[in-house]
Amino acid sequence: MFDVSLFGPHIRLKHLVPFLHQAGTMLRAGLDLRQALRTLARVSPSRTLRQVVARMCERVEAGQSMEAALQAAGPVFPDMMVRVLSVGEVSGSLGEMFLELANYYDWWRLVLRRLLTGLIYPGFMLFVLWHVLALLMAFGVVSVLGMGYQTFLLIFYIGVPVVLFLPKFLRRVFGRTVLLDTLLLGLPVVGKQIRTLLLARFCLALQLMLGAGVKIDEALARAAEATGNAALARGVRPAVEEVLEGEALATALAHTGMFPETFLARMQTAEESGAVAEDLRRLADQYADEARFAVDLIMRGLAFGAYVLMAAIVIYFIFRLWGQYAGAISSLAGG
Repeated sequence: MFDVSLFGPHIRLKHLVPFLHQAGTMLRAGLDLRQALRTLARVSPSRTLRQVVARMCERVEAGQSMEAALQAAGPVFPDMMVRVLSVGEVSGSLGEMFLELANYYDWWRLVLRRLLTGLIYPGFMLFVLWHVLALLMAFGVVSVLGMGYQTFLLIFYIGVPVVLFLPKFLRRVFGRTVLLDTLLLGLPVVGKQIRTLLLARFCLALQLMLGAGVKIDEALARAAEATGNAALARGVRPAVEEVLEGEALATALAHTGMFPETFLARMQTAEESGAVAEDLRRLADQYADEARFAVDLIMRGLAFGAYVLMAAIVIYFIFRLWGQYAGAISSLAGG
């Protein structure tokens, strides 16, 4: 589905998290929503966010609800945030919901930062190796598929941005694809760590939605959407229908085949004790810790893969140079 937010304003997590935290703090301190929004419209470091909040403030001051103001802002805020704040406004816990959302998105921001930071060193090594090969090609020491060194460098400077930004571009324009997300979950070693990340995000989102008072079926669907994985979101849809028909949450999730036995056992116990939201908080903390470990494993795997790739390329060219040298010696000896 076409996503207009690609060409419209978009709030980055590094700006969204402080906005949520500041709003929650001001509301908890006793300021009303209009005062909080008026202040945030002035102090936010993001011009886009200042403009959006200013328009929201105008609508709230005109007597509209927070939900109406958020929806009128367009697709600049995550859907889960809009729904949680809307429920929080009705239940009188808007300040708490702002702070809970700030914690949730701050956790996800830190996970993404660790992933990106871990890619820096392998990326630098690839950059150095590619340019060393281009230099050797320029002096005629080695040849790669008969191409010139300019073409070789052009492939790098075009190929790297495409690899980095094309998946995001396609997701933003056409939405998430079940096929790609299913392939990611099926990757050896890395797929298991991705599942841990998704499970941590699912638990945090579901706990947040239930804590805000969202109905279980809607909370389940939105939590699955919040993982950002289309395969998981589609897999949970039948579970939502089963829950609506009266099936137990743990049983419905078990039928999807996408959740580990330990998680399902904890959910069954929580349902029987009537403390689903509270146990989800503990599960979310547990899986958040495991997610941090999973990120480290993914980064080590990527670094190891980069080393293996660079070693293979170096060994290949060593043997290639040796072959050329040996051929030259043989020619001289034969002459």
